[in-house]
Amino acid sequence: MSGDLPQSISTRPTMNEIFQTFTLQALIACGKLPNPLSHKLEVDLPMAEYHIGVLELLKEKTQGRLTDEEARILEELMHQVHVAYVNARGAKS
Repeated sequence: MSGDLPQSISTRPTMNEIFQTFTLQALIACGKLPNPLSHKLEVDLPMAEYHIGVLELLKEKTQGRLTDEEARILEELMHQVHVAYVNARGAKS
């Protein structure tokens, strides 16, 4: 049947995939990755703040319920987006 997902793709996202989704959006908004629509590096600090806020909320709401690997990945991704945000904010000034 057309439109079916290959058997290797799960229809249920993992926590790491969720973290990566918001990280990518934050990095796009910080101008670190090209906007998939315009193919240009664009800075949108309010949008970056939103996606970083989502990651912070996920961290808060899942505290103590993540695997060690999930917690480590979330910490690394949050560090990456915070650095990107600070750099983008500094470049915009």
